[in-house]
Amino acid sequence: MEKMTSSVIPTNTDAQPHPLNVHILHYRSPWRLEKTLLSLESAWKAAEYPLAHFEIHVLDNGSLPAEADLVQNLLSSRWGKQSAFSVFYHRQPVNKGFAAGHNELLRRANPQGYVLFLNSDVEVSENFFNKLRPYLKCQLSKKFLFVPKIVEDGKAYLGGRISYLRATGLMTEGADSKKNFVSGCALMVPTLKFSEEGSWNEDFFFYGEDVDLSHRLLVQKDWQLLTMPDVVIEHEGKGSIGGINERSLYLHFRSRALLLSKTFQGLPFVRATFLRVSLEVVLKMLFFTLTLRPLLSWAAFQGWFAYWLQMRKDAQSI
Repeated sequence: MEKMTSSVIPTNTDAQPHPLNVHILHYRSPWRLEKTLLSLESAWKAAEYPLAHFEIHVLDNGSLPAEADLVQNLLSSRWGKQSAFSVFYHRQPVNKGFAAGHNELLRRANPQGYVLFLNSDVEVSENFFNKLRPYLKCQLSKKFLFVPKIVEDGKAYLGGRISYLRATGLMTEGADSKKNFVSGCALMVPTLKFSEEGSWNEDFFFYGEDVDLSHRLLVQKDWQLLTMPDVVIEHEGKGSIGGINERSLYLHFRSRALLLSKTFQGLPFVRATFLRVSLEVVLKMLFFTLTLRPLLSWAAFQGWFAYWLQMRKDAQSI
């Protein structure tokens, strides 16, 4: 049963906004990260109320050493401890993926507040913090997933009303193809409650972790989704992974396979979806081969078919 989605701020709020941590993962795109931070700084300067207990944390998730050094120098020179708008920088030498990276930052967050997860390829509007303030007053005991209005390729959508089909290419069970779904590119949660419920699923390296999160919290548990139509974020699609390449294709189809095997139930549904996505992969492989891009063709095969072949091999060995 689909859980309630609301865009109405609850009436039983607290008197003052709760602390806010903004968490951003960075991977090999310092120029995009700089744009994200500049937009946050502009919104911070335009805030009409004091942002008490406000922190921004950036985790470099295994970028090349030269790129990680560039980010570190940028943050220390422009937004170091001497700046009123300061950014805390963390660095790990190996890319552990979206879920593991955000879980690492989550352990550093103030448990008595909110965490806003942002991609490094987003920009917030200038009135972002002014519009966010009423939502920061919501009681921390409430199990809310807060989603803003996301503008991507000139089109605006609320993460709470996007179909699994658009998000993952997987069909949904039943006649209603609309499900509650949050986008991982911009999501705010109460820190302690979110940590207690399992946070991000680290089986997903990149892509699909937000759909898995939506299924676990909004379908299987008693969380509710609260949309924030007046809080606007612009998102550059595929910007945080560098567009369509071998890595993005592999991770895209691998995550779709993971979602199908872990999240959705019902043999007829699984069979139909498997056949449909398999046909899609074959057509993409044919297209990439004809356009002399065999490595992209191989990446799509590895992401989808190799996953199922390995599962079959593992099952036979039990």
